[in-house]
This record gives sequence, structure tokens and C-alpha cells, in this order.
Amino acid sequence: HAHSMIQFFITIGMSELDAFRKYSNLYPDNTILLVDTIDTLNNGLPNAIKVFEVMKKAGHSPTGIRLDSGDLASLSVESSKMLDNAGFKDCVIVLSNELDEFTITDIHNQIKDKCEEKKCDADRIINRLAYGVGTNLITSAGSPSLSGVYKLSAVKKSGKWKASTKISDSSGKTTIGGRKHLYRLFDRNNFSIADLLSLQKVGAEQNTTHFYSYNDGNKKIEMNYHSSQNLHKKIIKDGKLMYRFNSLDKTRELRDSDLSKLDNKYKEIYKPAEYPLLVTSELLELQNQIKTEMKKGNS
Repeated sequence: HAHSMIQFFITIGMSELDAFRKYSNLYPDNTILLVDTIDTLNNGLPNAIKVFEVMKKAGHSPTGIRLDSGDLASLSVESSKMLDNAGFKDCVIVLSNELDEFTITDIHNQIKDKCEEKKCDADRIINRLAYGVGTNLITSAGSPSLSGVYKLSAVKKSGKWKASTKISDSSGKTTIGGRKHLYRLFDRNNFSIADLLSLQKVGAEQNTTHFYSYNDGNKKIEMNYHSSQNLHKKIIKDGKLMYRFNSLDKTRELRDSDLSKLDNKYKEIYKPAEYPLLVTSELLELQNQIKTEMKKGNS
């Protein structure tokens, strides 16, 4: 339901209420009315309720309203109260306008604060909310480009692999050279506790507890784990695609499964904990060896 439709009706001498009636006639069983074109609480919502009452008498169930501007938290609380008082307790309240996970979390927190003052049920209001997330989802707001860069990690010469790395004063641009294997480590409850880079395929199968934290300047740490998963997948070999990609549904299932195994501290909206990336002592030793050789060869 667009603002322009309501504006058009008003411009040709009709009203917001007329626009609502016409819209509900077109979509009698899934009507969501946009109520903020003029005045949400004094015009839009009362007009929507009038239309909902007519629909109800005709045997239809209105779906809800949409709020697209103003103080969305306050308007959600007041709109919920007005809809309940009018007998439309099942109507959803759809929020839109540049939403992302941060603004939605802020709205939830504000609703809880307001309901504490007004002695109303915050969970009930939050549970009836739906979200129109568009701009910040589709256009990659804040990160319009993907910084994907090819880096050489090893060269095969005369049948043997030679490790290579890129040295930089910036730790984020220093690469980890060599032919590596990537494992995910799990605790006894099957929660993911770290990812591990190793030179050997058996690196994550020996329950070795002494690793080095790539996130924290190669600081030595102890990590007790119960099981591991080899994350390596062969995608292309000799220029040919070897991997059969999953369907979208299967990809969703894998994503949900991975998230379910991740501790909540890594999934916080604000300041989530950094998920550990570990390296083995052999891999770290190789990096130091490569850097020494490179500096010798170019001194």
C-alpha cells in the first residue's frame, strides 16, 4: 500500500478513508493499510478501524496496518492499544523505513521501556510486529563493495609445493602461506568453539590443545575440544568444476544448523564476541620461515 495512492485520492477531492475502502475491496482477505500519510493516530488508524469494521461484517479478516514514519516504538504501543480496543487483537503491525537489525533491536528496547511506564504487555506488542526490511538488506548499505582479493599461498614446482605469503605492516593484510586444511572444533555439547588452520589433515584429529590465536597476535592458547569437522570442499580441479552446489533450501538448512551450534555471545547484535581462528604450531613455524627466506632473498 503506497503513500502515493492515498495522496492521489486526496488530490482528486476524495479522502484517505476512500483510498482505504478501495484498497480493501481489491484485497479483502489480506488488507494491510498504510496509516501514516496524514496523522497516524488521529486520522490513519481511526480510518483503518472504520474499514476493518466494514470488512469484518462482510466476513473478511483484515491483516493489519503499516507504520512507515515517526516514532515507531511509541506508535506501535498506541496503535496496538487502539486496535485491541476496537476488537482487532489479531491484526499485525508492520514497521518499515530503513530498518535493519540495529533499529529493530532499538525499537524492541524502547517498547519495553514504554510498556514499563504504561503498565502494558511489551511481549504481546513485539510479537504482533512484522518488519519490512528492504534498503538495508538489498543494497548492501554501508558496504557497497565486496573486498575479495586473490592471494598466492603456494606454488608447485618440479612436483613439489613451495609455500608463499604476503608480508605487510597491517596484520589484516598479511596472508597465511602454505597448503592448509581448515577444521571446525566442537565441545562435548556439539557447540562450535573455534576454526583451526593446519598443515596436516590429521591436525584436528589428535586433540592437541596447544594452538595459536590468529585473532590475537598469534598468542599461545589452550583449547580443549571433543570433535572436529573438515570444512574443506574441492570446488575446481584442473579448471573443471568438481562441486555440486546445494539447493537454496539445503543452503538454508545448513546455515540454520551452523547457527544453532554457535554460542549466543557470537550472535549478539551489539559488540558480538570475535569467533576464534586458530593456527597450529607447525603452520606458525612455517610462516616465520617463509618471512625469513623472503627477507633474505630481497635484502
